[in-house]
Amino acid sequence: MGKNVKFFVIIVSLILSISMMSACSDSSSDNVGKSWSSLNISDAYDLQSALSVGSKIYAGGLGSNNKVGLWIVENNAVSEHLDVADTFGVTCGIAEDVSGDLYLGWYSPVQGYVAKYDPATGAISDTGLSGAGIVSDITAYNGLVYAGGQTSDSTPAGEVWQYDGSSWTGMNVSGLNNVACLTFYKDTLYIAGIDSSSNYAKVLAYVGGIWTDVQFPYSAPSIWVMTAGGSNLYVGGTDSSYDGQVWKYNGKDWNGMDLKYSNDVYALLVDSSSFLYAGGEDNEEYDGQVWKYDNAKWESTGLLGAKMIYALVEGADGSIYAVGTDDPFNNGQMWKYQ
Repeated sequence: MGKNVKFFVIIVSLILSISMMSACSDSSSDNVGKSWSSLNISDAYDLQSALSVGSKIYAGGLGSNNKVGLWIVENNAVSEHLDVADTFGVTCGIAEDVSGDLYLGWYSPVQGYVAKYDPATGAISDTGLSGAGIVSDITAYNGLVYAGGQTSDSTPAGEVWQYDGSSWTGMNVSGLNNVACLTFYKDTLYIAGIDSSSNYAKVLAYVGGIWTDVQFPYSAPSIWVMTAGGSNLYVGGTDSSYDGQVWKYNGKDWNGMDLKYSNDVYALLVDSSSFLYAGGEDNEEYDGQVWKYDNAKWESTGLLGAKMIYALVEGADGSIYAVGTDDPFNNGQMWKYQ
């Protein structure tokens, strides 16, 4: 299930007043001695984004108060829960700029926004993005902030907006129905979305002020996430068999990485030891799972108690944090792997 689709399922659920708060405290281990433990976040309907900064883990989603939320985790517990806006919506992306401010990409059922959070003062302010129907992802690079999503036009289209600290400028993406994810690889901005002609996933790079087709050679119905690690760009989504998959790009060629256990991949992480992790939903129990790529093969890390995983980050101590929704309540949750 896509992030955007999942968000509107939440809307329906809330209208029907179906809300059971999770008391999950699962602990599960893999075959290398590491284990997962739940952080027992109790006031989130949904968590879809995360960022690690120093000793803190930031998670974004929808609070149980029906407002766009930001959770700050320190020492394995939530130290603060902030309302990003006094309205219904979900935080889908978090990025840090060179000054240490955080930018929060979020959207309501009718519009996309980017908020600025100053950790020093705790102040949250709107940045004035206009023309966005959805903001799906956000990143920061060389003093600029980039938000990807979909326009609010009568015929929505994929777009990227660039922020210089005072105003937003559209970057004139063409040929995509949406921009689902974006990242920098080898000092170049890469984006992925659905091609408006083929309805398959497409990857573009912004080179010399022009969007260039990177020639993704697979008939994949979706790419939800991308990240750079080492000399490679990794993208994750759904392959032509509607199974979750990860693909690797070395700047010239694409290769599938043969993930066989997933229905969908929404999260990717290359950790400080250069291991690649993928998160999403498995295709056996239909539960949330995280897989590690080691010795040219994927292995489950043994996560229990998750319904879906939407984001992965590494903490300052080398632990892996996963955010998503729990099972069976489908509320927002975070897990730590160490």
